[in-house]
Amino acid sequence: LKSLTTETGAGQWGTALAEACSYFGMDLTVFMVKGSYEQKPFRKAIMQTFDAEVIPSPSSRPQSGFSRTCAIQASNSGRRASDGMC
Repeated sequence: LKSLTTETGAGQWGTALAEACSYFGMDLTVFMVKGSYEQKPFRKAIMQTFDAEVIPSPSSRPQSGFSRTCAIQASNSGRRASDGMC
C-alpha cells in the first residue's frame, strides 16, 4: 500500500490519518468538507504539515470530491483520486 484517499468532516480523521501516513511513508489525499476547509484552516495546515494533499469537497477541481465511492476506488487501485480516475 503506497497511498490512501479519504474524506473528513471537521478534520479530526484526516489529521490523524495524515500523521499515520507520514509515519509510514504513505501519500494521503484528504477530501475535506468545504465549510470546514474554509473555517478551520489550522486543521488543514496540520494535515499539510504531514504532507497530505487536502482538497475541499465538493471541489471545483474536475472529477474530485464527488463521493466516498470515488475515494474508495482510488485507494483500492493504488492511485490518487485527484488523478482523474473517477
